[in-house]
Amino acid sequence: MVLGGSLGTLARYGLDLLLPAPGGLPLATFLINVSGAFLLGWLLERLAAAGPDTGRLRAARLTAGTGFLGGFTTYSALTVEAVLLLDAGRTAPTLLYLAATLLLGGCGEVPRFGMPDPVSKDGEEILELWQGSFLAALGVGALVWGLIVWAAIRYRKRNDDLPSQTSENIPLELFYTAVPLLIVVVLFGFTVVTQQRVTSLEEDPDVVVEVTAFQWSWTFAYPDEGVEVASNGFEPPELVVPVGSVVRFELETVDVVHNFWVPELLTKRDIIPEIDNEIDVEVVRAGSWTGRCAEFCGIEHYDMLFTFRAVEPDEYTAWLEDRRAAGDVLGAVEEEDVNEGLDG
Repeated sequence: MVLGGSLGTLARYGLDLLLPAPGGLPLATFLINVSGAFLLGWLLERLAAAGPDTGRLRAARLTAGTGFLGGFTTYSALTVEAVLLLDAGRTAPTLLYLAATLLLGGCGEVPRFGMPDPVSKDGEEILELWQGSFLAALGVGALVWGLIVWAAIRYRKRNDDLPSQTSENIPLELFYTAVPLLIVVVLFGFTVVTQQRVTSLEEDPDVVVEVTAFQWSWTFAYPDEGVEVASNGFEPPELVVPVGSVVRFELETVDVVHNFWVPELLTKRDIIPEIDNEIDVEVVRAGSWTGRCAEFCGIEHYDMLFTFRAVEPDEYTAWLEDRRAAGDVLGAVEEEDVNEGLDG
């Protein structure tokens, strides 16, 4: 916590040095408090979703939340600066400053920044990582753009006098060395943690589906249920899973490289010949979405689609019974292919 607080205070001090105060308004404090509120909300939401506040999660909260962001944000400076503006008779700018800080800092849901609405637990974690990375990039970009504009205006040529030839600024150099390093370390840490969670496999998944890709369609086999689904030649095959259950997709291909992708899962997996690949998915709400192959695999790659449908457990059981009654039993697809070959 002490280390985090020291780094947060250093970051705030550096921004105070870098950012101008246009018209006497405390721009640095405003940006610090708004960005700090966004980051703190995102961090606490991530940690709450990751599990109880113990061990490494507690250490992360104390270091990054209480420490770094506690030292970074400065609502005491907000109060002091508001009082100074009021004493100077600037009532309107003071009210605008306070309202903008409180309203923007208290904004609720963070936008998805172009990502689909996730339908799985792993998808929610991936979205949160994307949002955090995007907000960090926006913050860095806003700082760089602001400094470029400010420097171009503040130090534009006014006469032929030689500008100041200051050779060094140690606090500033420490700031722009430490902060980018800290940003990279934090983003790397969150990325590794998220990657480990979304790629981990359950010891005993609730449902196992063997996904077989081929030019240019799919078959979905449920070995424990004795069901196998394939395209009828006119419509894409349907992959059905129960809501709230961990589903293991065992991926294989019989020919070239394919890719298993349902955009709303916010993840995809390559399917490579002779390479075992698996993914666990827990869908959190019912619905129907379109899955596809995301790796160019030949002339009819565009038509390699399937329907991905999540249903409640009772409806899933009824669907399995309907498939068995319709003859979609394990091994029927291979037998049909052999018969077609003999007829040819």
